[in-house]
Parts: sequence; structure tokens; C-alpha cells
Amino acid sequence: DKFKLNLRAKKEVDHALRTVERIDALERKLKLSIKERALMDIKIAEAEAVREQFDRPILAEAKEVISAITLEIKVDGAIKSRVIEEMEQIQEVCEKEMASHPDWAKQAGCKLSGFMAQIAATML
Repeated sequence: DKFKLNLRAKKEVDHALRTVERIDALERKLKLSIKERALMDIKIAEAEAVREQFDRPILAEAKEVISAITLEIKVDGAIKSRVIEEMEQIQEVCEKEMASHPDWAKQAGCKLSGFMAQIAATML
């Protein structure tokens, strides 16, 4: 009876260790994807984290980075379009979002501030 209890406890500990290892690996994957600002990799890792019920601060950071990169893509598209109305609209959206999310400009590799300057220069 004692042997069965010890065996069950060992299996539970092994399972818990595998879970922690899996979550640690997922956290490393998220950190690397964020560092590289690889949108699809971040989204995939974020989806895995949600599936795993992963609840670490890096998940909230990943969500913020996804939002910032998505906005960067929209702003870049408006700049490349050279359509003044489109640039004015995206500038307004970007200003609101950056005011709501002041940490976005501090993200490593964030291009929003540079894009906003580029829009301002284009519209002069």
C-alpha cells in the first residue's frame, strides 16, 4: 500500500515537473519571438500559452507587442500608400493608441514613433 502511494506521488511529481518544463520552454519561445518582433511566432506562442493556461507576465507583454506590431503594419501601409487621407486617419488612430499604451514606444524595436515622424514630414 505504501509502495502504491509512493509510486502515485512520484508520477504526480513527474507530471508537475514536465508541466513546469513545458511552460518554461513556452516562456523562452515567447521571449525570443518578442525580441525578434516576429508577429506570427508571437501569435502562435500566445495561442499555445492560452491553451496551456499559462499565466505569466510575459503573456501580457506578448499581447501588447502583438497590438503594437499590428498597428505598425497598418501605419507602414498608410505611409507606403502616400494617400494623405489614409495617413491622417492612421495618424489619429496611432496617436490614440500610443496615448492609451505609453509602453509601446518603449518596446525594443518599436517603429511607431519613427512612423509618426515620417507621416508628419510627409504631410508638410
